[in-house]
Amino acid sequence: MDGSSKSLGVWEYSTGLIAAVIGNVLFVWPGHVVAAAGENALGSIAGIIGAILVSGLLHHKGVLRGRQSLALRRLLVVSAGIGLGLVGLVDLALVALLTQMLHTLFYADTPRWALFLPLVAMVIWAGSVSLDALGRLTQLWVPVGGLVLAVIAAIGLMHATHVRPLWPQHWYAIPMAHGVGIMAYLLLPVGPVVTCLAPYVNATVQSIRRGFLLAAATISLILLAIYGLVTVMLGPDAIPQLRWPLVYSLETITLDSTFFISRIGLAIIFLWTAVVVLAFAVHVRLAVHLIPLSARRSSFWLSGALGLLYGIGLVAFPTPSASTAWILGVIDPVALGYLVLEHAVVLAMSAIVSGRDKRPSTANGESPRGSPGSG
Repeated sequence: MDGSSKSLGVWEYSTGLIAAVIGNVLFVWPGHVVAAAGENALGSIAGIIGAILVSGLLHHKGVLRGRQSLALRRLLVVSAGIGLGLVGLVDLALVALLTQMLHTLFYADTPRWALFLPLVAMVIWAGSVSLDALGRLTQLWVPVGGLVLAVIAAIGLMHATHVRPLWPQHWYAIPMAHGVGIMAYLLLPVGPVVTCLAPYVNATVQSIRRGFLLAAATISLILLAIYGLVTVMLGPDAIPQLRWPLVYSLETITLDSTFFISRIGLAIIFLWTAVVVLAFAVHVRLAVHLIPLSARRSSFWLSGALGLLYGIGLVAFPTPSASTAWILGVIDPVALGYLVLEHAVVLAMSAIVSGRDKRPSTANGESPRGSPGSG
């Protein structure tokens, strides 16, 4: 798949992007957004949705223009590598958070390393398959995860007690902008996914762009659904006080006695594990895709290095507070600065290439008479 063939479908491309972005949502979100933006959190979420849309369309344009410009193509590859590096730093903390969440809420008597090793093994395996095989995994499990989330959300709406806070009474730009800035790390996977996968989709440019728009719309619905579910169940005052507001709100859902189970903890574990493992696998596979072919063949060493890095993350972030502080206090400000600079450079380079392509020329490549440089 890493050759010149195009074997990805549009739906595989869309689900790959959905998995890569949503995997970074489930733990420190939306509690920190509500803490930063207050009642304007809904406006902040709308802002980050708009940023995802703009980022994806800009990188699609860059990939298209990069076919005529080696410099732009190299810039996109380098920026994708940097972006995936920052995503990897977020993933180190998220692996620790997932292990801590499972240990705290579900498997208190199980050592953390016993929860950690199967997770890393699944990520390494899924990240070592070909791009088209990974695409088939995402197109299978992303709809399954979405269906589980939809069922849980429908049940959760029956327990809604705080409907009014969904729509803010006043809109303030500064808290809203603060909320967008604190979610900057969610934008990191968008550019690398478009740069690495769009050239391998076996479809027209218009179909690929429609596939991205479908993915962006799905991501938007998931973000809004999670925010709405947590808000109506807990209320905006309680959300910032909880370590994992989404987990807590879902754990409070009980089913009628006619069901075989009274709580939905098993569905939560399944949803969390599947989504996070799939997201990490997409991140890892894209990073491997950018490695030169000669180095990529040493899959044993790559897998060992990945397991070691995740193990370091588990030791470096022994508590949920340490993991959250790393993501929000260290990576997010760096991600915000990088994304602003990267998008400005890609936009400028795309404009230069577009202007150069539109410049008139004669049949032998010289400037027409009367134009600058005709001498």
